[in-house]
Amino acid sequence: MLQLNIASNSNDNLASNAGITLELQFYNSQLKVLMSGHAGLFSRAEDLAVLAQLLLNGGGYGQHQLFSELTLETFIQPTKLNSHFALGWRRAGRGVNNWHFGPYASARAFGHTGWTGTATVIDPEHDLAIILLTNMRHSPIIGDDEAFDFAAKTFETGKYGSIISLIYESILHR
Repeated sequence: MLQLNIASNSNDNLASNAGITLELQFYNSQLKVLMSGHAGLFSRAEDLAVLAQLLLNGGGYGQHQLFSELTLETFIQPTKLNSHFALGWRRAGRGVNNWHFGPYASARAFGHTGWTGTATVIDPEHDLAIILLTNMRHSPIIGDDEAFDFAAKTFETGKYGSIISLIYESILHR
């Protein structure tokens, strides 16, 4: 367990725990020092919306240019080894990552998932950002010692592409 003064991904009453230390559970990261980058997004919804808009704007937000569009393009360009990945991002490409992006994302869409149950899709062609924050890892573990997983992976929110598709459908099919 790692103890930090940030929002919890555990079953806490956040209202009564405001301002005190919360325990975070990263089952996949217990042997690592502090936290690893694969756990997911942790922030306020407003901050994540700003980050998404910053990416859709090519590195700028409001009156501020935090990085150039060329820098962003460098990070989201497909790698030479695998055209479905970029530097820290997955790419929708030609549908190989439908489990993440669903079938409606443009070929230019990029995103990231996190171990705790987060999915991000940034689709410049549709001027659309989707951020799905779940608490997938805080569910019962099902199975046995040979094969086990978190029960929430069987929920609809555990199937990122399904949820992402519903959002695209609600916007594209108005």
